[in-house]
Amino acid sequence: MSILATSVKTKNLPQQVLHWQSMVESECSAQGVPELIPYVLGIIMVESDGNSEKTPDIMQSSESQGWPMNTIKNPKDSIYYGVKHLKGAFDDAKKNGITDLSAIVQSYNFGRAYLRWLASNKKQHSLPVADLYSKTVVAPSLGNTTGAMVRYSNPIAVAYNGGYRYKNGGNFFYAEIVKQYVDFDGGTNPSENKEPSEWARSAWKWGLEKGIVDGNSHPHGTVVEEILVHMLQRVYNNKVFLGTGRAVSFAIDTSYQNGEPSEWARDAWKWGLEKGIIDGNSHPHGKVTEEILVHILQRCTNNGVFK
Repeated sequence: MSILATSVKTKNLPQQVLHWQSMVESECSAQGVPELIPYVLGIIMVESDGNSEKTPDIMQSSESQGWPMNTIKNPKDSIYYGVKHLKGAFDDAKKNGITDLSAIVQSYNFGRAYLRWLASNKKQHSLPVADLYSKTVVAPSLGNTTGAMVRYSNPIAVAYNGGYRYKNGGNFFYAEIVKQYVDFDGGTNPSENKEPSEWARSAWKWGLEKGIVDGNSHPHGTVVEEILVHMLQRVYNNKVFLGTGRAVSFAIDTSYQNGEPSEWARDAWKWGLEKGIIDGNSHPHGKVTEEILVHILQRCTNNGVFK
């Protein structure tokens, strides 16, 4: 999503959040960033549901100033400092040549160092990249050097890895959660809000039959390719992967093996190559059966998609 896009709109926001819209518009305009209005409203939704009685610091912006959580005691100050923090990230992104608003929104949670890390490591923000940063940068900086995880029941997290995030690692799902309330691409990004491809539909059906997915993993009702990849990597709720992420022996179900690949498996293989999820050399036997495809998509040590 380009920083220059002007068609971004909010979606699914309750009146309790929209109540703050005029204050947000005024503050964003005063700080010279009216284009950030939709994102600020989305952040308010994620941080507090707009409930100022329960959470006066409705943007949870105290910590962005180095203060203890909930130091700010009124919504006006919360919005002022929240917009200031997001504007700083917006400016940092431009300095580092980053034009992806999802990266900027993620930095609201991670801190602006995330943007510098993306630039210095020549990476683009994505959920797997945010996962990597959370595990290897944020969590260790706060004492979690083992990659320890805690349960997290948000539906997006459940679809991605069974419902976990890193202890002391911030929330690497943050931008994805905000996207539920902000149309980051004005409805024009071909990788978002699209119907699933035929192979994704077929793979979804196969996953249901084999028990790899449970039918409730995707929070939005459709199965785009990216979500399917994460679903097939559900290490906690299926019989294909052990909890360690190590592939289980093929002997579990002989019906999975020794067959020609289905059309969806062939198409998924091609898609994985195009997206860089697989490298073309991951399958040792030359055929792409459904089971092998699942293992390929889970090659967490060789592709940077799963960390």
